[in-house]
Amino acid sequence: MHDDAAERLAAPGQFRYCSAEELHSWLDPRPDWTVADLGSGPGLYTDTIAQSVGRVLAIDRSAAMHAAHRERDPPATVHSVRADHGTLPVADGSLDAAVSLRTFHHGVRDALPGIVAALRPGGRLVVLDWSTSAPDFEAGPPEHERYDVAGIARAMIDAGCRIVRTEQRRETDLVIGERRV
Repeated sequence: MHDDAAERLAAPGQFRYCSAEELHSWLDPRPDWTVADLGSGPGLYTDTIAQSVGRVLAIDRSAAMHAAHRERDPPATVHSVRADHGTLPVADGSLDAAVSLRTFHHGVRDALPGIVAALRPGGRLVVLDWSTSAPDFEAGPPEHERYDVAGIARAMIDAGCRIVRTEQRRETDLVIGERRV
């Protein structure tokens, strides 16, 4: 890989923060689903999602991250989309789910109205981001860029989700919502 950040983000040790099994259980996907991976980076989680759904949109604004993902030879069901979270190139109601895995603080919060609009009614949004209560801040952004569970949930509710699960974890916080019908 050409980019140190991409190499670090693609390392299997990243599953420490969210395992493939956890992600699958949170999504509870079906084979015909279309899922957006918001801030997909080098595709570690994108490729995990692709094993269970019909189509994954790997959305990232970084050409270097998309290049690193291509080097990993992603499944044919993965479609790379170079875009910002706030300008998703999808029709309203066209996504079955979207995931924001440690990217909420990278503009996903501000883009929530459009992201939720892109979900079909009942579509699932999984947000896992760095905890404000983490014992140290070696991983992830500085404390002032983090959101707590209540802040993530409030933003999702304001954007049109009903919250189905919250969990404060050691280093990350999880909020799962569904687009209100």
